[in-house]
Amino acid sequence: MRPWTLVRRTVPFAVVAAVAAASLVSTSDAATPAPAVVTAEAKPAEVTETVVPPVDGTDDEARPDQEASPSTPEPEADEPEVDEPEAAAELTRSTKTFSLLGVTWDAGSTDEEPTVEVRWRSLADGWSDWTTLETSPTDPASTDVRPGTDPLWVGESDGVDVRVSTPSGRSPSGVRVSTVTDGENGSAVVPTAAAVGQPKIISRASWGAKSGSSCSAPVYGASMLGTTLHHTAGSNSYTKAQSAGIVRSTQAYHTGSQGWCDIGYNFLVDKYGQIFEGRKGGITKMVRGAHSGVNAANERTVGVSMMGNYDVAQVPTAMKTAVADLIAWRHSLAGLKATGTYSLGGKKVNRIMGHRDVKSTACPGRYGYAWLTQSGGLRSLVAKRLDGAAATPTPTATPTPTSTPSATASTGDVSRLSSGKIALEGRGFGHGIGMSQYGAQGAAREGVGYATILSTYYPGTKRIEKGGSVRVLLSAATDPTVTVLPASSMRARQIGKPSTSLPTKTTRGTTIERWRMVRVASDQKRTVLQYREKGTWKSFRASWTGWGQFEVSGGVIRLVMPNGKSLGYRSIVRSAPPSSGSTKRTTLNVLTLENYLRGVVAAEMPSSWKKEALKAQAVAARTYAARALAPTRAYDICDTTSCQVYKGVAGETGSTDVAVRETAGDILTFDGAPALTQYSSSSGGVSASGGQPYLKVKTDPYDSWSGNPNSSWTASVAASAVQKAFPSIGTFRSIKITKRSGVGAWGGRVDAAQVVGSKKTITVTGPELRFGLGLKSAYLRFR
Repeated sequence: MRPWTLVRRTVPFAVVAAVAAASLVSTSDAATPAPAVVTAEAKPAEVTETVVPPVDGTDDEARPDQEASPSTPEPEADEPEVDEPEAAAELTRSTKTFSLLGVTWDAGSTDEEPTVEVRWRSLADGWSDWTTLETSPTDPASTDVRPGTDPLWVGESDGVDVRVSTPSGRSPSGVRVSTVTDGENGSAVVPTAAAVGQPKIISRASWGAKSGSSCSAPVYGASMLGTTLHHTAGSNSYTKAQSAGIVRSTQAYHTGSQGWCDIGYNFLVDKYGQIFEGRKGGITKMVRGAHSGVNAANERTVGVSMMGNYDVAQVPTAMKTAVADLIAWRHSLAGLKATGTYSLGGKKVNRIMGHRDVKSTACPGRYGYAWLTQSGGLRSLVAKRLDGAAATPTPTATPTPTSTPSATASTGDVSRLSSGKIALEGRGFGHGIGMSQYGAQGAAREGVGYATILSTYYPGTKRIEKGGSVRVLLSAATDPTVTVLPASSMRARQIGKPSTSLPTKTTRGTTIERWRMVRVASDQKRTVLQYREKGTWKSFRASWTGWGQFEVSGGVIRLVMPNGKSLGYRSIVRSAPPSSGSTKRTTLNVLTLENYLRGVVAAEMPSSWKKEALKAQAVAARTYAARALAPTRAYDICDTTSCQVYKGVAGETGSTDVAVRETAGDILTFDGAPALTQYSSSSGGVSASGGQPYLKVKTDPYDSWSGNPNSSWTASVAASAVQKAFPSIGTFRSIKITKRSGVGAWGGRVDAAQVVGSKKTITVTGPELRFGLGLKSAYLRFR
C-alpha cells in the first residue's frame, strides 16, 4: 500500500454562493449590541414588482445553428461576424414614485447571464441615460431565491424603462422590475455606544431594519479569515439623512424581490462616515452574509459595502476613515493582519480584498479598488491601526456561538529556546473539525457501522437522499482551449442548442486526431469547434458566444491536459466563461453526484481501509459537494484540497465504488439544508469547533488507535523559521500560548498565542501559528 498523508483543508469550500436552504437570520436582535433609544418606529420600505414582458419574434430560425460536416469544413473563423444582442424582454412605462430599483427573474430559467439595462425618470433631472446593472450574487442560505441585479439607488423618480438581452436572444422567464419606495426614519438614528476600539455603529433598530425573517437562526462561519470590500453602485448624491433609507430600501429589495433572508452585507458605510449594522446575528460575530456570490467568502469574510458608485467617483475621506476603523476593529477581534494572503475556495486572496477578486464584477469600482490596493490605501490604513493597537492590550475575539469556554494551561504554554530551536509536541493532523478519517477507520476496525460513525462526528444531523449533478472545476486544465480525443458516441453542443454527433473519421476515411473548442483570435468572447486532421486544425461549425461542451452517454471523455497527457472524465467536459461576456475560459467536468464520488473517495481515504470507514467518507464527501451547489456560478466545486480532491476516472477503485454504491444518494442535513461535513486526517483525540451546532469541541472516542501515525507527534522549529514566518517581530524571543479551546490534554487546541520579538509582540490565531511553524495541527504544547 502506498504511504498516505491524510490532511484536509482549513477553509470549507463552497465557492461559493452555496446551497439555498440553510437558515441565516434569527428573529431576535439579542446578539447585537444594545441599540440606541428610538422613540418612534421607522416606517418600512415598500416594494412594487412589475412584469417585464418578453419580446416577440425571437426564434431559432432567426439564429440558425450553422454546421458543416468534416468532409466540407467551414473556413477558419478568424473574422466572425458579431451581432449585437437585441432585447429579449422590454418594459416602457411610468410608475409611482420610488427611490431604488432592481430587476429579477425566475431561478433556473436560463443558463446565460442576462445583460440588464435601465433608465429612470428623476423628479429633479428627468430621464437618465441607459445604465447597465451588475448581476447580484445569490444568497446561498435562502429558499425561494430569485437571481437578479444589484439594487440601484436613483433618488426620487416616477418612471422606469427596462431592457434585458441575452446572447441567445431568449428571455429568462418571470423577469420583473422592482421599484422600492422608502419608508421613514424613526425619531432617532444614533450610533450604538462603542466598546474599546470599536467605531460607532448604527444599529438595525435605529435604521429601521425589517422585523422578522424567513430564517430561524443566524448561520456563522467557523472563523473570520478576512474582509471583502464592496460598493452599492448607486447614486453618490444622497444626503446624510437619506442614508438610513438607502439601507432600508436595499434590505427590502434583497428580501422582498430576491427572496433573501436579510440584507446581504454585514456592514454598510456612507460617504459621511456613518457605519450601519447589516445582516442580523451580532456585529462581533462571523455572521454568514450573501455579499460575494461565493460561499467561502460569504462564510469566512466580513462584507463591508461603501454606499455609492466608486467606479465614477473617488472614495470620500470620511468614508475612508470609517471603513478603515471598522475593518481594523474586526481584524483585531479575529487576530488577523491587514496584509498577506490565504487560500479561500481554491483561490489565493488578500486578507482585505475587493469583490472583484472572487467574482467577475466591477465592484468595488475602479476608484474603490485603487484605494484598496495602492500604497497608503486601505490595507495600509488598517495595518497602521492594528500596529498602534499592538502596543496596548487587545481584547480577545468573541467566540462563535458553539465554542466552549476557553481555558489556559500553564505547563507547556511558553516556548524555550535551546540551540536556536524550540521543541514541541502535538496531536492530530489538520484542523480537527468534523470527522477524523483515522477515527472513522478506528471505529470501523471495532465493528462500528458507517451510520454510527457519522452520527458521532456530526451529531444532530439527519440522513436523506439527494440526486442531481455537480460541476467540477478542473484546476490542472489551465489552457483556455478544451481539447479532447475522439471517441465513439461523443457529441458536442453550444449550451441551449441541439447536440451534434462527432465522428472519429472524415467521409474521406481520414482519422480525426483531436477535437477542440478554442477562442476566436479576433474576438475572444467567441468560441469555435474544430477538429485536427493530419496535423491541421479545421473549423467544424460557426462560432458562438457562451458555453460549449463535449459529452458522452455512459462513457469517458479523454481530456488533453497542458502537459500533453490525457485524463478520463465521465459524462461532460465543458468550456465555460467564468461570467457572461468574459474572454476567459474555465474547464469543467459535469456529471452526476454518484459518478463524482467515485473519483473522490479513494483520493481522500485509502481504498484498502474498512468498508464502513469508506462508506462514512462517501456520505461526508457527497454532502460536502451537495452543500457547494451554486447554480448562479459557472462551477460548484474544485478538484483540489481547497475543496475535495477529485481525480476523475483515474481515482476510481473497486472498493470505493462499492462504498459509493451502498450509500447511493445519502447526505446529511441540518435544519433541512446539507450540513457542512468538514473532515480532517486526525483529531488527536478531540474534535475542534467548526462554528456549527453539529461541529463541536468534544472528545473523539475512535481517533487514538495504534495504527494512527498522527495521533501524537513531536517537532523542532528553528528560531530563524519563526522570524521568517513572522518578520515584523524582529529577532525571535519566545511564544506564549494565551488561549485554548478548553477540552483535551494541555487545555485543548491553541486558539491564540503571542509571538514575542525584539521589535514587537504580535497576537496570532492557533491556525496561523500552526501554518507559520509548519506543524501538523494547532493542538500542541512546548517541551
